[in-house]
Amino acid sequence: MSNAYRTFFATPGVVALIMAGSMARLPQAMVGLGLTAMLAQETGRYWVAGAVAGTYTLTSAILGPTISKLVDQRGQRKVLAPVAAFSIGMLLALIGAVYWHAPLPVLFVLAAMAGVLPSFGAMIRARWAYLFRGKPQLHAAYSLDTVLVEFTFIVGPPLSIALSSGLFPQAGPLVAAVLLAVGVVAFLRQHETEPPPVPAVKGHSGSPLRIPALRIIVVAMLALWFFEPLVLARG
Repeated sequence: MSNAYRTFFATPGVVALIMAGSMARLPQAMVGLGLTAMLAQETGRYWVAGAVAGTYTLTSAILGPTISKLVDQRGQRKVLAPVAAFSIGMLLALIGAVYWHAPLPVLFVLAAMAGVLPSFGAMIRARWAYLFRGKPQLHAAYSLDTVLVEFTFIVGPPLSIALSSGLFPQAGPLVAAVLLAVGVVAFLRQHETEPPPVPAVKGHSGSPLRIPALRIIVVAMLALWFFEPLVLARG
């Protein structure tokens, strides 16, 4: 395994991909709580903060797989660049709307549009598979990716809250937007690791929910999502 890691890090483009991917993925762990902290301070209404931030997260969850499918079919550069630019623009518009106390429906609309982003984790893993498919280095890549995901979600949320609480309410999501822009540019510059587009298969439904085991996992996750806040509230 040590040899696998040594050859993994020696592969051209790997270190740059790790750095660019981590920078692009970090903002996705910052935006949700950053929006919550910003809106709670600016409006004084926690239900508004949670609902607007939840709208952003829900849009990402619903549209993320569809956008990621387009990324696979047309290529990461062709899809990610315009989609990320749109998402960053809407996030900045949402920050401005909160600062100038725009009507509540405007905040929900902007939050929904800002959530239009593909999964960076899926795109990074697609690059690992493209580079190391059938090789022992693929296990090393996925293992390291898991560690980086955990690190991202350990660092991102408290960093966002600290920025919004310690500097000014908009600091958390604003820094996340800047990091996202820089991360996307750095990620798309890694041409040598980008996988080629995969044409769509005709006649294939493409719905993962047709897999029985996946339906069970979805139900279990929804139950956790619904009951965990109730358990924590009673505790």
